[in-house]
Amino acid sequence: PANQQSQITSDQSPTRPRTDGTQSVEAAPDQPPQTQPVVKSESQVSKSSWINIYIALLTLAAISLFVSMGIQNAPIDWTGLLAFMFMAAITEWGAIDIYVRDSSVSVSAVPLIASLLLFGPLGALFTGLTIAITAWVKHRSPLSRLVFNASNQLFAGMACLWLLKMMGATVWAVTIPMQILISALAGLVLFMITSA
Repeated sequence: PANQQSQITSDQSPTRPRTDGTQSVEAAPDQPPQTQPVVKSESQVSKSSWINIYIALLTLAAISLFVSMGIQNAPIDWTGLLAFMFMAAITEWGAIDIYVRDSSVSVSAVPLIASLLLFGPLGALFTGLTIAITAWVKHRSPLSRLVFNASNQLFAGMACLWLLKMMGATVWAVTIPMQILISALAGLVLFMITSA
């Protein structure tokens, strides 16, 4: 009869007419969408393992360089070091993000160079950690990225100090032109290591 409506049973699916005369079958509204489990390929697992090994080796190298440099016996001006750490955090937080190789342009290297030249290994350690933690919080990165950045900053700082030690250069015992040259050399070393 005309007043009776056709009903769709639970084992049937509604159909929709297509423009070519056929009908498409739609999923019943009470059925949840089917999802496929995410399975990492063997190459992805292998790549992740190699990255973790690289980060571990970099961390070991950075700590080894830090220990080999030793901590200077001279008293540390903690107020000055905290000021450089604050400047490093501000400059890293205000870094301009560029979407090439997931990196950013930052001038936080400037307080890092000044800190390591003035305060030695402890300056490199604390200021490098400040930069790494600031970037980690800003980008909500995984913990492995924090460990990598902290190790990279420390390794670069220790490499600068090691180079200056081999040169026999002490910042406060040389002329201003030589201080500028030492700072530029430290900046070059820092850039080459942290941007590689």
